[in-house]
Amino acid sequence: MNCDDVRRDDIPERYVAGKLPEGERDGYEAHYFECETCFAGLEAIRAVQSDLRGNESAIRALPAPRKVIVMRFAVPLALAAAILLAAVLYRAQNQAVPAVPVAVSPKPVDYTLLAKLEPPAYEPALRRGSADKAALRFVQAMENYRRRDYAQTIAGLHASLALDSGAAAPRFFLGACELLTGDWDQGTRDLEMVVASGSGPFLEEGLMLLAKASLHRNDPATARRELEQLVASKGDLAPAAGELLRQLDDLSSGQGK
Repeated sequence: MNCDDVRRDDIPERYVAGKLPEGERDGYEAHYFECETCFAGLEAIRAVQSDLRGNESAIRALPAPRKVIVMRFAVPLALAAAILLAAVLYRAQNQAVPAVPVAVSPKPVDYTLLAKLEPPAYEPALRRGSADKAALRFVQAMENYRRRDYAQTIAGLHASLALDSGAAAPRFFLGACELLTGDWDQGTRDLEMVVASGSGPFLEEGLMLLAKASLHRNDPATARRELEQLVASKGDLAPAAGELLRQLDDLSSGQGK
């Protein structure tokens, strides 16, 4: 996707309205992170939308326009007003009026732009003939996960954890599904339990999801610590964590693209 596509197809307006198909949305997000002009345009649309929502009640309360009655003395009054305006302008031009500084509050940075989630990869690993009921419940729950039915997956993972509360895989995917369904607080708590062990196959992915959750809460300081821990680990997700740190720095300095 390029700038011409964005302008021609009204991409920013459809993006803000939530009307872009998934493929176009992903392409647009990848583009505006690299294009300063398109990123600025998106921010302007977000600002106008926010102002309109904030003033909706005041706009609705405005009275309906009244009919204007033209009086015989309308022209003399207009002439008098023009003369008065000319006099005021003349005086303003010949008097030094001290400028009054206007304090401009900096616009808060929206870190949720970096909080996009992707479902963690899952491959079945249970061997046939396993008698472990907790593991069987986990595999059954993850069949729903593969269909992206996260609500049913959460119910099945709770059943698995009821049989084995210390299992890392059900706890990790439970936290991931909770984030994917918008339960950011509970998802964060479950993922923190996974990461607290300090080791295991889900440590890196757990840290990355926790960083995304912190960005969703507009908590860049916590997200930075989690991403720096990932970079220091030099694992498979270290490069992705480093790139997200760069985008976080750009956005914090007002240079997000």
